[in-house]
Amino acid sequence: MSLIAASSGIATLVSTLAAEGGGEVHRELPMPAYAYGLIAFALFLLCLALTWSFRNTAAKISGRHHAPEGPHDPGHEHRFADPVGGSHN
Repeated sequence: MSLIAASSGIATLVSTLAAEGGGEVHRELPMPAYAYGLIAFALFLLCLALTWSFRNTAAKISGRHHAPEGPHDPGHEHRFADPVGGSHN
């Protein structure tokens, strides 16, 4: 069977199915279309609540109970090593 004959057979099959409606089955959605959006929105809010429940967890794990006030924590001086060998405040 040549390629042309095979494509002719396929074209005949496609045109026959198109004329008959293609065997298409119409199905109704099990719920209204807007309900899918509401379910997606509810799942989004659930994920938001789950994420929100873990806020400040890193600070709790590290034993830090409060954030420092201002740019520097008063009463604590930190010395950082200089890559060249010195140190500065």
